[in-house]
Parts: sequence; C-alpha cells; structure tokens
Amino acid sequence: MKSGNGIRLATATALLGLFVATAVAAQGVGASGPWTDIALSSGIQMVNETAPAFPELMANIPLSITATYHFSPTWAVEGEFTWVIAMEQAISIDDGPEVDRKTPDILACQISAVACLAPNADAWMPYVAAGVGTMSFISNDDPDRQPALSESQTALAVNFGLGTSYQLTPVWAIRVDFREFVAFPADDAWRSAGIAESDPVWMERGSLGIVRRF
Repeated sequence: MKSGNGIRLATATALLGLFVATAVAAQGVGASGPWTDIALSSGIQMVNETAPAFPELMANIPLSITATYHFSPTWAVEGEFTWVIAMEQAISIDDGPEVDRKTPDILACQISAVACLAPNADAWMPYVAAGVGTMSFISNDDPDRQPALSESQTALAVNFGLGTSYQLTPVWAIRVDFREFVAFPADDAWRSAGIAESDPVWMERGSLGIVRRF
C-alpha cells in the first residue's frame, strides 16, 4: 500500500475514533449498557465489474467474525475480520468465450461506528454502520485466478450499510447485515498480473449470523 493510502487510513481512523468518542460523550452509558456482542456470519459477497481486473460481476463466500462493543443502547463500535473465499464461475474476458475464473481470496479488517435506530425496542435492534480499514487481495498466480497476482496487495477500504439483530434469548441473537465495501488499490496493484491500471473496487455483501452477548 502506498504511503498516501497509509496517511488516508490513519486520518480516517482518527476521525472515526473522534466521532465515536463524541457520540458516546453525548449519549452517556444507558441503563442496559455497556455490553459486547460476538457474531459469526456468512452469506454472499459480490465483486462488481471493474475492468480489466474484474471483467464481470463475481460472487464469493464471506466468513466473518465481528466484535461489537455497545457503549449505550444507541452507540457502539464494531471490529470485524472477514475471509472472502473465492468461488469459481464462468466469465467472459475481452468479449471472448466464457472461461472458468475466480478472484483472489480476500482478507478484510474493518472498524466501524454503529448507531442503533430503535434503542428501546424489546427484541429487534435495527442499525446503520460506517467504517474504515484494509482489504488484502491474496497472492495466487494460478491460471484460473482473475487477476492472477504474484504478490498480495493491501488497499485502504471503507464500508457502510445497515442491518438488524433479533434477540432470541437474553444471550443469543441472530443478525442480518447488508454492507457496501469500496477498496482503493494502489495504481500499480495489478501490475504483477499484467494489468496497468487499477480503479476502486466496489463490493456488496449480504450475511446472516449468530450472535452471543456478553
């Protein structure tokens, strides 16, 4: 990752921390807070067409572990680690015949601010979230990879989205989450795959998970 991306990441992280601290100071800790949720989830993550690196929409399987610390019934901060498992699919490259390809595997680390939209609800907890972190495209130069990378590439990435959890018992819940990710790879990120240019990569994820409250 270029130094410019590192500076942007540090700045964005500092601003996010300031936002969370300000929100917590304004809200205070509610009668039912603080508490921590640990969630395991999976679903589908789409990599949008970003030619020439990703010539078509491609679907992958994300596996995520998320830790959410609730300062109050309204505000929380969330840390998430995701492994995106590449799935092989038929795509067309440069309008040619279809070939079987899959993206590089992806590792994502994100920290987000979370705002609950119904803090006084009994079971449902709808929320919105936004955050920043990194996304790494793991090296694999096998011929079925698109792009085939001889070196891993780590990029600044942001996320925003919404979701809800539903309390099943005092300590167990289910969670549905919809998230948009945007990764900003370096200008030469795909050079090892023979691709000269690199644009922001947009990804959508829908996931379902189980939550344990502590």
